[in-house]
Amino acid sequence: MEFQELLTVIEQAGTKARFYFDAADDSNEQKADGSVVTRIDTEIEAELVSYIKQHFPQDSIVGEEGGDHVGTSSFVWHIDPIDGTDNFLRRIPFCGISVARLSDTAEDSFGIVHNPITGQTFASLMEDGVYENTRMHTLTSEILGGRAMLSVARGKAAWMKSAGFNIRKAFAMKFGGREFVRLLCIGDSVRSSQSS
Repeated sequence: MEFQELLTVIEQAGTKARFYFDAADDSNEQKADGSVVTRIDTEIEAELVSYIKQHFPQDSIVGEEGGDHVGTSSFVWHIDPIDGTDNFLRRIPFCGISVARLSDTAEDSFGIVHNPITGQTFASLMEDGVYENTRMHTLTSEILGGRAMLSVARGKAAWMKSAGFNIRKAFAMKFGGREFVRLLCIGDSVRSSQSS
């Protein structure tokens, strides 16, 4: 299998997602964990799982919508057919089809995120670089324009909240000073008490 073939399959799924995004269909279901699933979530996951089983029958699969498969190799595919379903349902174009194939080594491991609304495809081929569509990006740890940027998602799970806080705290210690860290701690305490 060539990497380009998989990109084509994901982008074709993106065409279906874009059609659904533009349609008037808002039907959805709430899952047991409180998250939302749409018809297009399950359709795209089923297509991707089918493709992977056909081309990589020995690999395991973990699907956001339950399309799991236990394989015999050390590779595990992680699929989120519409990453950002809440945005997708509300016609906010910050969503994507996320697919990763991971193993204990970087060889043959990769990650792909395709935004079906903007047509952007981001791919990391581990040791072969990071791409946006066909353009290779050069990443740097240098501060650009006198500023550093950190983006931390906020999830519902407890581990996500503590992980996000610890990342912000470490970043603040390095770049923002102790006063900034104190404000972060107060802010997280206030949010925690408000959600209780």
